[in-house]
Amino acid sequence: MGMFFLLVQAVPQDNAQNSGDDHHACLQFTVLDTGIGIPRHQMSRLFQPFSQGDASTSRRYGGTGLGLVICKRLVQLMGGYIWVESGGIVAGQLPPAAPLALPELCQGAPRQTIFYAQIPFGIATPSPEAIAPSSAPPNLKERKLLILHPSILFAQSIQALLADTGITFFHAMTPPHVLDILRQRTIDILMLEASAGYIPKDFLRQLQQASQNSDLVIMPLVPPHQEIASDLVSPHPTQLRQPIKQDALYQSLALAINEPTPMATMGSPTLFDSTFGQTYPLRILMAEDNLMNQKVALNVLSRLGYQVDVVNNGLEVLNALQNQSYDVILMDIQMPSMDGLEATRQIRKGSASPSFSSPWIIAMTANAMQGDRQICLDAGMDDYLSKPIQIKKLLRALKVAYYYRQSNTVTDSPSL
Repeated sequence: MGMFFLLVQAVPQDNAQNSGDDHHACLQFTVLDTGIGIPRHQMSRLFQPFSQGDASTSRRYGGTGLGLVICKRLVQLMGGYIWVESGGIVAGQLPPAAPLALPELCQGAPRQTIFYAQIPFGIATPSPEAIAPSSAPPNLKERKLLILHPSILFAQSIQALLADTGITFFHAMTPPHVLDILRQRTIDILMLEASAGYIPKDFLRQLQQASQNSDLVIMPLVPPHQEIASDLVSPHPTQLRQPIKQDALYQSLALAINEPTPMATMGSPTLFDSTFGQTYPLRILMAEDNLMNQKVALNVLSRLGYQVDVVNNGLEVLNALQNQSYDVILMDIQMPSMDGLEATRQIRKGSASPSFSSPWIIAMTANAMQGDRQICLDAGMDDYLSKPIQIKKLLRALKVAYYYRQSNTVTDSPSL
């Protein structure tokens, strides 16, 4: 099975075309193709218009023979260089300085043809609203992740994305190899290529029989524009759509840890009922200062059919309540500027939203010590959820909040 991989590397200033220029940066784009390769005698024709490797009338692959010509012209217009290497032969225009070597994770990857381009870019001044780097989910250091994928390079790229988390990696290239590993080791998370032609139809049953961990979490890698193995078609939140981005990978791993979807439940109806928000309609405000926790919670609530407003601290909660009425506030306890306890006290005093009814406040805290719940209730909160939030407990809390709001509405209605 042929594959291709795209790599992007920053060219060091000493090798770059604009050496010493702080306003420009040079990037090298590398495309590794593991396919059939290019014969030596055809390399010289690659960048010629209307030229193809196989020009016969019976050729298997179509095209006009203009693809690389267009690429060459675009790269040249941007002041860059483009070249190809296949079978030890190089064609195209190499940069004056030596090209960058392939990174270590690609050294052992099978490859037939490598396409390169070095292009200079102007560096834009970052805006204050620039997106901060994603933070890795906690509690991965003690976890064991097994990746089932036919490509060593793919597994190594996932390992590189998670290099700082401390997670332990294992890689299997075939489903039988996965079963062997599961019989020998206790694995926490199985990330697997979910192509219909790659996974056996009864593979989920085989996993259940082989795994030493009944809570093994399955993370299907959903291939673009391909069918998924029927046993793995489950709308649980740990699915990853390829190509994989680090932010999405972090989100899915955080959900896998906080709200695991064990393989034993994959054939069962999902807890994520998209009509839940219609059945129990609520206007929800979430106060949470951690970006990753925000994304995880928004992912869960959106799957339940809710649209949620988000603020970062207690002061922002009070400001939001001046302009909008909310049925429920999911309130983190430890936040900068004003914590959740003080924000709740202010709300209960009536100074935050004098023109609106008082919201139902649910504490969300990582503190699970005895007495923490009572502290939250004493501050004026109505309910308490400990992190990591469990879906069943969240559903129960939202139902309670809904019925409270309904009874409160009836109580507040004028009598006839």
